[in-house]
Amino acid sequence: MPGFNLTSLSSTSRLRLVLWSYGDVVLAALVILAIIIGRTIFGLQLKPVLQTFLDKQQYYLLLTIFFGAMVGASEIMSRYRDEPFRAIFSPPGRLYMALNGLISAAAYVLLLQYRPKVLPALNDDDLMTSVVAGFGAMMFLRSRLFSFRTEGGEAFSVGPDAVLSTFLNSVNRRVDRYLSDIRQDIVYNEAVTILGPENAPKFLEIYLNAYQNIPEDEKKSLALDMQGVLSRVDLDDKLKLMAISFGFINIGGYRNFRALMALLRKYQTPPPPPPPPPPVP
Repeated sequence: MPGFNLTSLSSTSRLRLVLWSYGDVVLAALVILAIIIGRTIFGLQLKPVLQTFLDKQQYYLLLTIFFGAMVGASEIMSRYRDEPFRAIFSPPGRLYMALNGLISAAAYVLLLQYRPKVLPALNDDDLMTSVVAGFGAMMFLRSRLFSFRTEGGEAFSVGPDAVLSTFLNSVNRRVDRYLSDIRQDIVYNEAVTILGPENAPKFLEIYLNAYQNIPEDEKKSLALDMQGVLSRVDLDDKLKLMAISFGFINIGGYRNFRALMALLRKYQTPPPPPPPPPPVP
């Protein structure tokens, strides 16, 4: 977890921190271990109908879950472009992908039951059914049956989207809070070490040209945001630098931002004095 020094925490706090960060992984491992122990040691078996279904469909179910998780991962990557993989593998990011995968698996089971009526072309094609369920479940479940408006003009949707969007948006906010903690910590720790924050914005603006694949409109938007921050009279130079830094960390990521701030410190460090001339004999 960013923002914490593990050596300064008590053993109980460390345990809570590890469980919060990897609780989903630990829970999944415990469930798998319980299933293995139950089947190998205690001889527990599923009902014959369910066991037959899993023996036939287990690989397609896993494939469907994978497709659904990839859909969730792509949504996270589109929202958190600064560090997409860190967002994906964060605790709330893993939860978001798991939910998408489980929803896709449920859609696959429903399609198996109703595909002769809904999608007769897929009646004997489990692989294509897996693809449709994995990539299409979220689109279907986010549909709206109808909308109605109150007397005040506020619109409410009725359908799966009303429940699913609320739940997934809450998980998405947890991802945002998790990453914002990292951004805040990095920006503060880097900005406070800059000795001359008054000339730092110009240095950062010049280094925008180092990014070749960022669209021009995004660069212009960041430049306008910088001008807006610099024109504020209620902020000192250090706070202006922090505000501008969030824009750079969003387009460059954490590693590039740290490297850029290291160059800024090097630029502001005066060169060492020249060596004294050799003594005249």
